[in-house]
Amino acid sequence: MGDEALRPRHGTPRSRPSARESTRESDKRMSNTATTPNQPSPHLAQLTSVWVFAAAMLCLAWTGFIASDDSYYAQAGAGWATHFPYVGPDFATSRYVIALPIGLMIRLFGESEFSIVLSTCLYLLLTLTLTLPMLSRLVGAGFATLTCCLMASLPLLATRATIPSADLPELFFVAAAVWLFWLATQREQRFGLLVAAGASTALAFGAHEVTGGLIIGFLLLFLAGYRIPRAQYWIMAIGFLGAIGLECLYYWAAAGNPLYRLAMLAPIAAGGAGLAPLNGDRVRVGVFELAQGGTLHVHQALDPLLMFLTHHDFSLLGWFSLPALWWCCVTHRRDMSAPLVAARLFAVFALGWFLFSAVLLRDLVLLTRYFMVVAYLLALIVAIWARFALWPARKPLLLIAAALFLAVNLLLISLDDKNPRFGERMLVGYLAQSTGPLSVDPETARRAYYFCRWSGQDCSRLVVGPPQGGAQQYFHYAENTRRGFNKSIKSDTEAGRYSPQPDWKMLWSRQEADKPLTGLVDALGLQQRLPASIYRKLAGPGRKVVVYQLP
Repeated sequence: MGDEALRPRHGTPRSRPSARESTRESDKRMSNTATTPNQPSPHLAQLTSVWVFAAAMLCLAWTGFIASDDSYYAQAGAGWATHFPYVGPDFATSRYVIALPIGLMIRLFGESEFSIVLSTCLYLLLTLTLTLPMLSRLVGAGFATLTCCLMASLPLLATRATIPSADLPELFFVAAAVWLFWLATQREQRFGLLVAAGASTALAFGAHEVTGGLIIGFLLLFLAGYRIPRAQYWIMAIGFLGAIGLECLYYWAAAGNPLYRLAMLAPIAAGGAGLAPLNGDRVRVGVFELAQGGTLHVHQALDPLLMFLTHHDFSLLGWFSLPALWWCCVTHRRDMSAPLVAARLFAVFALGWFLFSAVLLRDLVLLTRYFMVVAYLLALIVAIWARFALWPARKPLLLIAAALFLAVNLLLISLDDKNPRFGERMLVGYLAQSTGPLSVDPETARRAYYFCRWSGQDCSRLVVGPPQGGAQQYFHYAENTRRGFNKSIKSDTEAGRYSPQPDWKMLWSRQEADKPLTGLVDALGLQQRLPASIYRKLAGPGRKVVVYQLP
């Protein structure tokens, strides 16, 4: 990143231009390809097209409830919907930015899997609705429309938007903070914009603590004296502390402790800073093996970078980002036109978020969703690069690249695992057609709780634990009885207690269809050549459940 992009704009001798004059002059010096931010605004038809396309992507990528962290959000949403004031018993259920919209959807539509997921889908639409007019100021309405549609097709965004999660609420408020700050750097009267940027940062922090990465980005800009006097950066603290203060007042009244949620964050922050043990869940795997989060492992320091180039959630975005970053930060580092300056601003925020997440979460499973904000910012940078570096002279190449990007996105979404709770759904289905007690392992019983609740099935019939004799039926789901996955199974001996025996009689079974690439991978003879973890990801056998009658 060039010094010109982040050069302090104040505190210079009187013979030099003032901060305001310098900023005005930099906006006037446009390159041969870049344009001013005064581009046409998007029309309703363009916004509608983005919504329709995004809705189609949500239908294609629909995954639904996965009985993971979303269990906490379902619990908190139901809590807000049924009584007030609600105080979550732990940190996850205290994320009001996630839980309040879920509670509203439950009040409007009743409690169901769809209503639990709906608010996350709406957060994606809100993010695109915000991005379209703001990006139009830099690249034009038509190009911004195309960018938003391609962004909606990115597997990471499309899939995660159909799962109740912290990631889309966080993304929306981070995007709002970034765009509000960018607007503030373009105007002389910026007090309100900076206060709003600070408040948006606080709301993003209310969704997930990884928002600290955004604060790191602001810190880097503050140290560089980027575009506005350093003293004005503190205006954002007014909005941030104001939003946090309202939260503290609520918990003071409802829980008797104004720092109720923040106190639960302290152990996590201390562990990430190395001041206390961090109960990490990252499992070490061999080189070129797939880790738990589906990321390719080479070295712990390199894995977060390689993730952008190798994980299907990012599609081709990481590869397109390489020339885009080089173009805006190296080749055209002296270009002070508005689009190039904005691209470098997004790069600073992406860098701050990446470093914060990679370091703070180093002992946790490396998940792509922790870097969703980085993907969003990279998409903006790629859009600016494509508009001003490729479109003027290489229109056919750009159109081919856009079509390829969309095609790969659609392919990856179609190949993604959109039914991770296959066994739990099958359990509910079997309960609907059977009677009497049914033995099941603890993990399957735990993850099936909400599916039973929404379907109206009687989960009290489940006998949780190793199957016993006495003509009892046993629901066997091998996926959930593996040692290491099921935390209640701590030894191979204990795992063996859930394994079917020769004298058990099979009563009922269901199995997923083979993965779409199974035939191709096997025909090419890749089963023996690929690492086992990668083969299972591409072409492994579908999940299977079996109900046994015990003697």
